[in-house]
Amino acid sequence: MKTKLLICLLCSAASLLSAKQILNPDENTLWLEDGIDIKQGPRDDTPGGWHKEKKPLEIESAPGGGFILRTAEKQGRATNTYVKLSADYPYLEMAFENVECINPSIYTNWYLVIRGERKITFGNISEKGIYVCNLNESSTPPKKVKLQIYLHNKQMTIKSMRIVKQPECLIECSSPAFSEKKSFGPGDTVKFKVTLRKPAEDVSLRFNCTYYNQAVSINKQSMLQLKPEDKTGNVWSAEVKIESLASRGRKQFGPLGLRIRASVLGGEVKVPVWTTIPYSYVTGETKK
Repeated sequence: MKTKLLICLLCSAASLLSAKQILNPDENTLWLEDGIDIKQGPRDDTPGGWHKEKKPLEIESAPGGGFILRTAEKQGRATNTYVKLSADYPYLEMAFENVECINPSIYTNWYLVIRGERKITFGNISEKGIYVCNLNESSTPPKKVKLQIYLHNKQMTIKSMRIVKQPECLIECSSPAFSEKKSFGPGDTVKFKVTLRKPAEDVSLRFNCTYYNQAVSINKQSMLQLKPEDKTGNVWSAEVKIESLASRGRKQFGPLGLRIRASVLGGEVKVPVWTTIPYSYVTGETKK
């Protein structure tokens, strides 16, 4: 009897770990969660399956692909998974849609927390889109990462989560100030660059405050227009000397406090693509 019970438990665990997440489905992809037969297992740090938090989310496969997350609780509920990483596959790509508030009279929010060598948080977006993040920015990238999804009074669909060599749309920003100061501010020059797997006809950027989900102007403009670097239309960029970044009186932003939203026209990317700037924006002003 004990032997049969052990075999059943092992089969159940194997099903849990293999039914949902796919390793190396193609040359560009290290890990894929497509939501098929998705389930939640016990709370542990085993790579390969979703794990229940102390207050677990409702989770199920979506009819059109992906998976649906839901909770009516305003206090928040969560689920998590652990993923092994490779330096050859640095980017996390998450496509999300159908983000809905369940009860408009109480607090509502959602966010993804990435726990590796550093903590990265993204969320509080109501429109459909794609989030892309570099997991290997440090000199000693982590061997695995914990992905946690929190919902407060919210339902949403995640179409897919992937760890890839090259995402469909990669947003990058670089500046000498990042290495010199680990921050940037007025007077610093920043290059914003978007690399696409397929060419496009137009690419522009808007900026957003992570904490309050408010628009951020750059040099008193609401949008930054990028230009193609060559005739292919795959790489678009702009180099900007920063004069100001501001949002409703807020003039400084901490690490990951600024998000970039790319709009791509005339290409295969049909939804906004988001990323976060990992460095603080500091003006030197002090609060009065």
